[in-house]
Amino acid sequence: MSIRWLSILIILLVTAAQGDELPPIPLPPPPPIEPFDKADDPTGQSLEAVLAFLPATIASYGDKTLAKVTLCGKMGVGLKIELQRGRTFTQDELRDKVRKLADNWLYQRFLQDSATAAGIEAKDEDIQQVMNRAAAEYGGIKNFTQMLEAQGMPFEVWKANIARKLMADNWVRQLSSELTVSEEKVIDFYGKNQQEFTWDGARVRASHILLRLSPVASPEDKAAAREKLSKVLSQARAGTPFEELARTHSHCPSANRGGDLNFFRQGQMVPPFEQAAFAMSPGDVSDVIETKFGFHIIKVTDRAPVGLQPLSRVQDEIIEKIRGQFLIPNELERRSQVWREAHKAKIHI
Repeated sequence: MSIRWLSILIILLVTAAQGDELPPIPLPPPPPIEPFDKADDPTGQSLEAVLAFLPATIASYGDKTLAKVTLCGKMGVGLKIELQRGRTFTQDELRDKVRKLADNWLYQRFLQDSATAAGIEAKDEDIQQVMNRAAAEYGGIKNFTQMLEAQGMPFEVWKANIARKLMADNWVRQLSSELTVSEEKVIDFYGKNQQEFTWDGARVRASHILLRLSPVASPEDKAAAREKLSKVLSQARAGTPFEELARTHSHCPSANRGGDLNFFRQGQMVPPFEQAAFAMSPGDVSDVIETKFGFHIIKVTDRAPVGLQPLSRVQDEIIEKIRGQFLIPNELERRSQVWREAHKAKIHI
């Protein structure tokens, strides 16, 4: 399994996307690849030899350094794989690739330091949720652990990486909530993008709780998952807030938003999910629905007709778009530059 696949897995399991969201798609089996420590190029050159022209210290901030020997390890596995497949690079191309790796290394340190300074921690239950999703994708935690170990990553190291990623995500989420979007900006965005909010088909807004199952789950596992979700459904119908139940039980990244999937049109979701949602009225909570992703409980929160949607219906979406497309990137860039100056961060190539 290449580091690209591992990165995709971590992103899918942790990141909560904004806006319309399909239930997560299970990852296909990773392609076989030679172990990283043997992934030299066909000419026999190691990554260390290819990067011999670079200095021993690639980047630094404060009293911390990124050594070339470190970059030639797991950080540089993408380059190793390219070399293994016969790719050749000029020194300028290699310098550019390494500079990007170093820049990302500094950015991740900025995020981690910022989260730590804000007193943000990764909750055990959040880490457990990520582990549950990973276990579901690979048919059990044992299979997932074996996959990690086959790639030279101990399970505890993976957990620590997930904890750091969750900390950074939580800090960015907190930062986002602190960024105010003025009413004038919302109205201006709505006025300039009315085509985006003119819908040619009816849409439904729904939240859901997903208990993900492996495609090869046994009948016993399916029965246990259905029984578990039926108990959650009883809680929802007894008055426990749906958003609270989604945050606690759902395996979908939308759990971070209380299960909210925003508006979606027909043809956007898998058929059993779509059929149930479009047959419901706002406020309705479905029975347990089975799809290829697992078992769901759906709550419809709004329905929208064809045509230009009123500002009141799309205002929350507009606020998130403005934050996500403009305010958050600009604020993170500004704070990153301040952090780099304060820590005398430097890339030495």
